[in-house]
Amino acid sequence: MKESVGRPLGKPKKKEQLQAQIEYFAEKKIASEYPNENKNQDTNEKKFYADREKAKSVLKKSEELASIKDINNLSKDLSTEAKELVGKYKDLYLGFSKEQNNTKLKFQTECISRYNKEFKIIIENLQSKISVIKTTEELKNIEGYMYSGAEGHIFKVQTLLGYYVIKIFKHGAISPEQLEAMRRTKDVSNVSHLVSYSQKDQAIVMDFLKGKNLRHIKREDKPEINNYEIKSILNTFIDLYERDIILDSIGNNILFEEGKGFFFVDYHTKTRNQGLVDAIRDLAKSLTERKDFTSGKEFDSKTDEINLQIVKELKQNFPKFFNKHKRDFMIERLDLLKKKLKSLFGLY
Repeated sequence: MKESVGRPLGKPKKKEQLQAQIEYFAEKKIASEYPNENKNQDTNEKKFYADREKAKSVLKKSEELASIKDINNLSKDLSTEAKELVGKYKDLYLGFSKEQNNTKLKFQTECISRYNKEFKIIIENLQSKISVIKTTEELKNIEGYMYSGAEGHIFKVQTLLGYYVIKIFKHGAISPEQLEAMRRTKDVSNVSHLVSYSQKDQAIVMDFLKGKNLRHIKREDKPEINNYEIKSILNTFIDLYERDIILDSIGNNILFEEGKGFFFVDYHTKTRNQGLVDAIRDLAKSLTERKDFTSGKEFDSKTDEINLQIVKELKQNFPKFFNKHKRDFMIERLDLLKKKLKSLFGLY
């Protein structure tokens, strides 16, 4: 959408730049921040989810909205939904667009441009195949299929530049908080990074990380976890935590590559009741639990040992961070002790 009729503000933007600006507008001006705890928490939480759905309606139409030549003289070819969005948000958008610095949108613009050049045809081909499948087995037979989750289907694809992971969402646009998390982690090592995406096609492209999924490593092949590995993992955890990002540290989201260590493929912006202590507890379980595929049992005999090792490493190498959260860690240790001495505690 051009910012004014006949005289755009400054140098005219390319379509990809306009699309990035429209999406950034939806994320920052329509969607609201996840509320902090307060007496109006429930009300604010409802508003958060309602605003997020409003923002997603703009995000889904961002490509079409970016094609508008004159915001005050809309084309007859424009969809009814897009026209309604212009009528609803035009004034708010124009005020927002005047404040924006293009450098803030550079990463998002590059992602959109790369999608159109490198991935659009690949993803449209995958979507056409998904649209006609009737069974899970048929889905698994699509070339490159990896797995499916609650949000979408995951595929591994190859281009002239290498391998990538594509996630095709089942329902709706990519949420504002998902994109925000990906922007904040673009320069963090040991995590998967956003390469490209499309709100219209409801797909994201991530870099492909080598390594085995921890849940798929046999008990006898599990990696030895030394202090260096733990320190490296904690560096990643704390770096992200300080950016208000929490790693989803269940086993399915952690990869291990011999000689290179651990990598994380899923993360999200922090919401209430999501602390680092909880994430570290999940991490200790994920690093030690292995599935015996013959019996279906899981083994976690080293979980408590690794948990204590993590806390020791935090205390020695990240004292400032440890002191800030030591009360939570103390509660965690007492809970662990209570389990160890369950019979004794049962007397009181």
